[in-house]
Amino acid sequence: MHIFRFFCTFAKPFPTSGSRPTELKQTHNPFIMKKIFTLFALAALVAGLSFVSCTKEEDTPEEQIVDNNGGHNNGNGNNGSDPAGFDDDPFLDFTVSKTAANKNVILEEYTGINCGYCPDGHRIANEIVASHPGRVFSINIHQGSFSANTYTTSFGDALAAQAGVNSYPSGTVNRHAFTPGAALCLQRSNWSARTVGQLNQQSCLNLAARCVIDTATRKMTVVVKGYYTARCDSSTNMLNVAILQNEVIGRQSGSSYNSQYVTSDGQYRHMHMLRHLITGQWGDVIDRTVARSSFSKVYEYTVPDKIEGVDAVLRNLDVVVFAAMGHKEIITGVEAEIKLK
Repeated sequence: MHIFRFFCTFAKPFPTSGSRPTELKQTHNPFIMKKIFTLFALAALVAGLSFVSCTKEEDTPEEQIVDNNGGHNNGNGNNGSDPAGFDDDPFLDFTVSKTAANKNVILEEYTGINCGYCPDGHRIANEIVASHPGRVFSINIHQGSFSANTYTTSFGDALAAQAGVNSYPSGTVNRHAFTPGAALCLQRSNWSARTVGQLNQQSCLNLAARCVIDTATRKMTVVVKGYYTARCDSSTNMLNVAILQNEVIGRQSGSSYNSQYVTSDGQYRHMHMLRHLITGQWGDVIDRTVARSSFSKVYEYTVPDKIEGVDAVLRNLDVVVFAAMGHKEIITGVEAEIKLK
């Protein structure tokens, strides 16, 4: 509108001194008309550029789904060669859902064999998992002075430091800070309510995972697939693949607080014990997190006969996969279906 008014003003001949402005006559001045034409052409060009610059950004269309960080990985998050026999096993040929869903929960419990109240934490975690089948996955991290350097890993101290652990048992629910500025770790009495809150939130990412373990070579092949149903708040995510072990028999203070895990000879059944993170301390990078983008990753890991002096029994292993926005704020997680061959 302002441009049009400018044109109208410019189109009128300038008045001579001491005279009133005159109206434009029927016969127009060619010089003035040429300027008017030039200005209208310039205005049309500016309007066209303005229209282009205000075009709304659309989500990546379905036909342009990106196989983000595709290919295979050697278990350290680096691109590697195709695992032997990977393409020949139909079990590892599966899909990930593209339908939006709510978050699953990763409950990381910090524990130790000399912690008298930790079995009560184990019991509470087990009850939460049982109340939400297929939605909540517990990881027991043996760490700190109560662990007596038993069942520990090289990852536990850094995880505990990030979580702000100062008492045992304590745990994180999706590594979320429920109070701004507060530590991530929660007392066991808060785990259940916080878990429900996370389960009711929509996730931007769907995950699916399967694992094959060759019992002859002890080689583990983990395939993880992800699909973003919505744009993630973080442009970079970290994919974590954790190996857990069940039925590790040993001593535990306060075992009576979780009597169902006490063996006939008074020992304790340690479950969901973190043994290794295939993807390293903080995970493997996913660098495209827009809606309708996807990724597929393959990890190989040869399970040693013993981990920190404990027999690594293949049939007792679990694999839990989760994605986080950086080192904190887990988006969702799943447990891989495992096949022994």
